[in-house]
Amino acid sequence: YSLPESGDVTLRLLDVTGREVMRSSEREDAGEHEIPIDARNFQPGVYLCQLTFANSRGDVSRVYTKLVVSGTR
Repeated sequence: YSLPESGDVTLRLLDVTGREVMRSSEREDAGEHEIPIDARNFQPGVYLCQLTFANSRGDVSRVYTKLVVSGTR
């Protein structure tokens, strides 16, 4: 993901029941970033990824996408 300015970034992964299975929170500088996701211990299925960014002015942005984990390892 790319940030236009410094801020707090939180990534949450939720299973289909809404249970949080992973959370990562970091203070990030402006620029390109990656958050590695090790899905080896996840059950096969579809997960919701919620990426939240909050800048120093209190503006909050959220992006949602899905992660599909297959049954093959």
